[in-house]
Amino acid sequence: MTTFEQVKEIVANQLSIDPAKITEHTTFEEVEADSLDVVEVIMNIESEFNVDLPDEEVEGFKNVGELSKYVDQLLS
Repeated sequence: MTTFEQVKEIVANQLSIDPAKITEHTTFEEVEADSLDVVEVIMNIESEFNVDLPDEEVEGFKNVGELSKYVDQLLS
């Protein structure tokens, strides 16, 4: 499973939506995630991948793909 697929699953589980509705270009606004949802997604990603995602970095992500690419960079 790729990093994107894992991130997609985390987002889908947190928001109780079908993972098939999430692409790399999906924004959190498109899936109606509020700020608390986003914080919980980030916490779950940090736990799942054992990484630290600084708030200032997270705020700059435009979509799920950018978030997963950043996690990939942290893992390499």
